Amino acid sequence: MDGIPFVKMQSSGNDFMLLDQCTQPAVEFRTKITDWSNRRTGVGFDQLLILHFPSDPEVDFDLIIHNADGSESEQCGNGTACVVKYAIEEQISVHDYNVIKTKGGFVKTKVLDACDKRVNSVEISLGEPRCGDGGNVEAQVDVADVGSVPYVYISVGNPHAVVLDIDGRFQSESPEKISDALQKSPQFPDSVNVEFLYPLDRQRARIRIFERGAGETQACGSGSCAAAVAGQLVGLLDQKVKLIQPGGTAEVEWGGIGTEVRLAATASTVYKGVI
Repeated sequence: MDGIPFVKMQSSGNDFMLLDQCTQPAVEFRTKITDWSNRRTGVGFDQLLILHFPSDPEVDFDLIIHNADGSESEQCGNGTACVVKYAIEEQISVHDYNVIKTKGGFVKTKVLDACDKRVNSVEISLGEPRCGDGGNVEAQVDVADVGSVPYVYISVGNPHAVVLDIDGRFQSESPEKISDALQKSPQFPDSVNVEFLYPLDRQRARIRIFERGAGETQACGSGSCAAAVAGQLVGLLDQKVKLIQPGGTAEVEWGGIGTEVRLAATASTVYKGVI
């Protein structure tokens, strides 16, 4: 077969191009990412996922993640759910429980819903989140023409700045301007993913997501986890919450400091192709 086989996958509109380097020969991809991610002339995706056999005896697979602009990402909750679906349906894995090694650490996964050998949803444990910076949970960034913007820094293997919009103030401002200021802030030399958290009640909140290296996305698994943790830390959300994203709703559970944060994510295959 000429060309490079790939799989287009998505979770709540967060979309991916997956390269299987377990069963397919290794290919050069780093110089081609921005061409492939172009939504008019390429495949189009938020992240590129490269699946490898494990380099560590404690894990089932290695996963390398690149954003649409070519930069490497440490973690991807929704992408991990898609990788689990692919690995099981292609019989690369025969387990409902898999541990995947990413740049951000080991991620534990469990199939939640499967039918006729098809995986529909996966639980992703992103480990214990790191909250705040220097002991401070809440911080602020000054944005031109907007003023002081409160946020909470959360790391779930990758960095997130969760902007607290309790009174809806920033819905009328420019979220793009705020996210750009945060991503370019010297506080985040490697940039940062930005989520806007709009609580609806203690069990539900809306979020809007701006991923570093990908721009605004329809959903983000690690971003949903970060938003849920931030909302709980400042007393706005309960332990188990639904995060309503533009592309769909994510369910997140976190038992508080010292416990792992868990995401329930759907996964689907859009199509298979060769490029």
